[in-house]
Amino acid sequence: MTTPNTSTPWGLRPAQREDVPTLARLINARYRMFTGEDQVTEAELAGHWENPRLDPERDTCVLAAPDGRVVGWAEVEPPGEPHVHAGGWVCISPHVSADDATWKLLLGWAEEHAREVTSRAEGGLRTYFSLSALEKDDERRRAYARHGLAPARAMHRMRIDFEAAPDSPEWPDGFIFRTFDSERDLGSLCIAIEESFRDHWGRVPTTPEAEEKETREWMRWQADAFDSTLSALAWDGDQVAGYVLGRWHLPLDLTRGVVASLAVRPAWRRRGLGFALLQNALGEFHRRGCGSVELLVDSESLTGALRLYERAGMRAFRTQIAYEKELRAGIDVTTRA
Repeated sequence: MTTPNTSTPWGLRPAQREDVPTLARLINARYRMFTGEDQVTEAELAGHWENPRLDPERDTCVLAAPDGRVVGWAEVEPPGEPHVHAGGWVCISPHVSADDATWKLLLGWAEEHAREVTSRAEGGLRTYFSLSALEKDDERRRAYARHGLAPARAMHRMRIDFEAAPDSPEWPDGFIFRTFDSERDLGSLCIAIEESFRDHWGRVPTTPEAEEKETREWMRWQADAFDSTLSALAWDGDQVAGYVLGRWHLPLDLTRGVVASLAVRPAWRRRGLGFALLQNALGEFHRRGCGSVELLVDSESLTGALRLYERAGMRAFRTQIAYEKELRAGIDVTTRA
């Protein structure tokens, strides 16, 4: 049953799995306004709801019109340990007139739920809530600002359009390179992921074991879009020194590739390893007929990632802004470099 709100004609109710097609269309309609393309498939959204940490009826809600039409959606994913950061999504259809009260209704639900799921954090730790918005989505960004969310970081989407085959990688000496095997190599990969991203902005402390659980869930959620044969590991003895993970663009557009993650562990940086892994991935995508490859990068990364991608010929073509709101003051264990 829809819960009415006295300040707006809309109401909220828990999301249900039969809402997936409607929500996918709604999300894509807003994203398409600013990008000209879809953001999610029905299969991906349904797969996301299979995350064992997420209960759609508890952790999501839909905004319903008086006639029952679904016109908005919000989600807050319960965090793992140390439970300090709740990330969320809030979206309203571009085909309805959403006033301040309407955005406030959805954002208020999201913040309240974020406070609930971060209440398990140890006393004395800072907790916070985050959302993102495309830089061009002024309506959404104004709604965030009115609700007390502040812009915290810009993330650039970068792309290279192939006019010719990319240069072959120049592999630094001392490493062995091989294609990722998700069963044989996952544990070693996740040790590398956990260490590589400790100095990444927004990173919450975790363990290799928790990282492995999250990576398995990510690969399951990506389903056919993730292709382990597009992923490579650089080994130094029995340790993964660096890696690149590739997938296909949504909705499985085989003309567009995506570098989902690329990193080099601190002890092996400044040797050309990251650039070689990137060039190898670009070459593999090109060999398979891709016309372009994309990735997402922190605009202020201290590892030099932005410069590395520009050196490979990639250019920023879209920006999304990460917003945050502090829920409880305390010691911030999140990386803020």
